[in-house]
Amino acid sequence: IDSHDKPLPQGYGKRVVRALENGCRKRNIKFIANTRVSGVEQVDDNLWIVMEGGAEPITVDMVVLATGAASHPWLQSTNLPLDGKGFIQVEDTLQVKDTPNVFAAGDCASMVAHDGAFPPKAGVYAVRAGPLLSTNMAHLLQDRPLEEFHPQKDFLSLIGYGDGTALGSKWGLAMQGKWVWRLKDYIDTTWMKSFDAQVDGESDDPLVSGKLHPADEGSTDPPPSPETAKACLLSNDDENDGFEAQKALLRHMTVDEGYRTQVLDAPGESKADLV
Repeated sequence: IDSHDKPLPQGYGKRVVRALENGCRKRNIKFIANTRVSGVEQVDDNLWIVMEGGAEPITVDMVVLATGAASHPWLQSTNLPLDGKGFIQVEDTLQVKDTPNVFAAGDCASMVAHDGAFPPKAGVYAVRAGPLLSTNMAHLLQDRPLEEFHPQKDFLSLIGYGDGTALGSKWGLAMQGKWVWRLKDYIDTTWMKSFDAQVDGESDDPLVSGKLHPADEGSTDPPPSPETAKACLLSNDDENDGFEAQKALLRHMTVDEGYRTQVLDAPGESKADLV
């Protein structure tokens, strides 16, 4: 149930939205658009979703509320500079605007350099900002130059269908199947392992770290043709959970902007778009 007319917020291309709509239809997942939920009530052993506008209540087994990011109301009572939505305005160093001894990062922050429009409120940006936040706080105390936070332009966004398959979106591509869920699990698991005391530093996989490492620059393993690569990424396979080929392709596209452009411009559509 969503108050908007599409199941995804602005910023996702038509192809990704269409793929999600088709994927949900295939799995008998119903999307109710342009509808606001006014409450959730329990009557005996049943949960009911109550909607505005006099729509018939729906009985459900479980409710998941996803409302998006909002600023903390208490910020309004501070002297901190806020943007139009109530988020704290910060410079590229994550220092609060005109208040250099205060830092803010994550969903509560709004980057002045991007007029608050970027990056979006997503966990990937918060965890990337964390290490730099720690570094800059230490550098400020040590009277050392501060570093700047440059958020990555895109990230792998994923919606699980609840059956071991998922829809993934990156660079406008709509990728579906079991391999997408496996890939996301690999990225998250590898990232969390980087915090293990037994692991020396973060992963050197650019899919995980979001950074280009020296080892990638020296890679001589040639990728397949752009047409073959795109066909591989857009294969909608709900049975095969192998993801090594797709992982290698996405890694090449992460570190080689020219190759990425060729793949994105290559002919071919996701099967989900053709349903």
